[in-house]
Order: sequence, then C-alpha cells, then structure tokens
Amino acid sequence: MDPINWIYIGIAVAVGQIIPFIVYGIDKRLAIAGKSRISELSLLVLTFIFGIFGSFLAMIIFRHKTIKGSFRAKFAGVSIVRILVLGGIVALLLFVFK
Repeated sequence: MDPINWIYIGIAVAVGQIIPFIVYGIDKRLAIAGKSRISELSLLVLTFIFGIFGSFLAMIIFRHKTIKGSFRAKFAGVSIVRILVLGGIVALLLFVFK
C-alpha cells in the first residue's frame, strides 16, 4: 500500500476549517440583522465535521455564541468527541499503513 501523504491531509484539514468559520460569521450577521438564524445543531455538526479550530476562531473573532453557557458546553462536548474520533482514525491509519 502507498504511504499516507500527510501534506494533502493537512491541506484538506486547513481548508475545511474555513467552512465553519464562514458559517458562524453568517450566523452572527443574521443575529445582528434580527433575521432567521442557523440552528445551534447545524453549527455543532459543522464543528464536528469540519473542525474545531475554525469554529472556535469564529466564535472569538465574531464574538458569537461566547456568552451562552449551554452552547459552550455543547461545543466542548462536540470538540472532545471529535478529538477522540480523529485520534482513533489516525491510530487506525498508522496501524494499516505501517
């Protein structure tokens, strides 16, 4: 089997961080405008699928969802689960491609 090309994986992960960042920013704009919002579940699913860093950075930069304690707790839970899942996937890949 071919070795894993970590550079391509790194680029894909970095690009993936942009998606939740943009969506959190859109939700903040909608909140300011008083318009219909993106659901918290959707934001958390994006965080799980695409990445913690982009979501967290958006929360800080846009000052979005930082006060609401229930969202922060859910965000922390999703982040922990994502880290565990990705750790398992990386361990499996390292085992398969050793």
